[in-house]
Amino acid sequence: MCGLTGIISFDKQINENALVSMTRTITHRGPDAEGFWVSNNYKIGFGHRRLSIIDISETANQPMVDRYKRAVIAFNGEIYNYKDLFKELKHKYNVNFQTDHSDTEVLLQGYLTWGLEKLLKKLNGMFAFVIYDINLQKVFLVRDRIGIKPLYYSESKNGFIFSSEIKAILKHPCITANLDIENFYHHLTFRSLPAPKTLFKKISKLRPAEFIEVNLKRKKIIKNKYWHPLMSHYSFNSIKDAKEELNRLIHSSMDYRMHADVPVGIFLSGGIDSAYLLKLAKERVIDLNSYTVNYPEYEKYNENIIAKQLAEESNACYNEVPLTDELYFNALLNVSYFQDEPIAAPVCTSVYFLSKKARETAVPVVVGGEGSDEIFFGYEKWIKYRNLQYVCDKLPNIFNNVIGKTLNCFIKNSFSPYKEISARIKNNLPIFWSGAMDFGEAGKKSILSNYILNKVNNNSYETIIAPLYKEFLNYRNYTDISGWMNYTDIMFRLPELMLMRLDKMGMAFSIEGRVPYLDHRIIELVMSLPSEWRLNRGKETKAILKATMTDKLSKEFIYKKKRGFQAPVKEWKNNKIGQKLKSLLISFANKTEIFNIKALEELLNQKNDRYYFSLLNFMCWYNIFIERVNNELDVSSFK
Repeated sequence: MCGLTGIISFDKQINENALVSMTRTITHRGPDAEGFWVSNNYKIGFGHRRLSIIDISETANQPMVDRYKRAVIAFNGEIYNYKDLFKELKHKYNVNFQTDHSDTEVLLQGYLTWGLEKLLKKLNGMFAFVIYDINLQKVFLVRDRIGIKPLYYSESKNGFIFSSEIKAILKHPCITANLDIENFYHHLTFRSLPAPKTLFKKISKLRPAEFIEVNLKRKKIIKNKYWHPLMSHYSFNSIKDAKEELNRLIHSSMDYRMHADVPVGIFLSGGIDSAYLLKLAKERVIDLNSYTVNYPEYEKYNENIIAKQLAEESNACYNEVPLTDELYFNALLNVSYFQDEPIAAPVCTSVYFLSKKARETAVPVVVGGEGSDEIFFGYEKWIKYRNLQYVCDKLPNIFNNVIGKTLNCFIKNSFSPYKEISARIKNNLPIFWSGAMDFGEAGKKSILSNYILNKVNNNSYETIIAPLYKEFLNYRNYTDISGWMNYTDIMFRLPELMLMRLDKMGMAFSIEGRVPYLDHRIIELVMSLPSEWRLNRGKETKAILKATMTDKLSKEFIYKKKRGFQAPVKEWKNNKIGQKLKSLLISFANKTEIFNIKALEELLNQKNDRYYFSLLNFMCWYNIFIERVNNELDVSSFK
């Protein structure tokens, strides 16, 4: 796990000082080593900060060049099946390795042996890497299948700048931080943005399962997809066979993700996903640290009692992280700085402090349960959306139009989620637009100033959801409602919200987060199942996953009511700190002219705690990156 940077110039020599500055901006991603590589003609430069996890020797430092100087690589992530690939390369292809067991060198030699596309098919891991093929005069930038690791870039006719974090790109003198207003409009609905969009003008991010080819001779940039979650070839005679294979893959995934040359811990809640991983982890390591957050002032949000019991039962070391109001709000600017883009999830700060505790206890790798709910249909609210969509699909479009129009007129509150849902019914659109939903179209038109609205040309359905839905229908029928719900979160919410939360908050303290449920083989299996096995009907969430857990957890525990990983946003909004922050939001709106003041005041007086936090998070981000980015940031103040 690391951080990488790079500059590619088609004409003049690169700015080496800028490369150094970019790389040192992301020192938190890699405290163990720093490295640079610049081509002989000074047209290409790579920077790297290393967090040593696999083969912690200096010989595995990066950027790494093969012994014959055919290619150079900078890599962020982990290749979990590197041992298998190492053996194949060594024994079948007679590759001589310079390192003892570096997964970076396995990537490099794999590329030189198989080429990029064949190599990518073989990889099991989370990764963002760049390879410069010196003979072909091509640079390849790659992001893993699920989008666990980020990679951002800015392209122009003169070249290409890239990094693991946006704040590094902003260090380049040719890049200015400006808010992309149209993308901000969509961000308000989804709490994040699907790749390649970002909130910064002229800065993009690789999509999951995408690689970019930069042809230096032709000065041309080509973008390619190399994997799709709906192109699976699994086939089962019975659901029993599917459950057995799922169980095997989860165990295999844990075998891979518990391997490291440093200690591995676990983020533990009181839920079944992390509890199951805890049981599997303890079968693979003797000493295991677990980390659980606790809100001392708000007992109803806490799962620490259950988590502590789970840890004690498994003989794992239990670390509780108390998070007071003061600690939480004092960290808001820190969290926004490390987010790069505003990730409107209140538990980002919770993950931030969990990561801080892991670093303090010298555990640089943790596993977490992210992705389980999105892959296995784990939200009770999804069942309501699914059932409503099922009813709407049975009715003629004209009926939906009349019903939706009537409901929409009846609901006067522009910020009500029911107003947005009724509008979707009226317009015969899919009701589910991903598991993250904040402001609807009516709410955005109310809360935003005319200045902003006049600069927005598209609605969020046409821009964000319609292309996804069209792609989904290329593989599946519209009747596979649960498949659509899984698909939107795999393609959008998971990589750009849930997984960025884990990556950015973890790497703020040089902590690598691993997600066993998101092994691509598990996703391929689940998405290949008949829709009725994936909960296209029925009431039990995560049915197939829960069936595999019964050998490790009691049925009483497995089938208890779900609580979810939450933070006391409602209580925070109404306390003294929350009231002060509400005043700051009004002042911010007056200063920036982004929001309609009257509508903002109306919203802040309602019970829409989610919207309040989203705007608060955006304000913090804007103040750091848009207003202050051209000044020197005192990074130490954000630690």
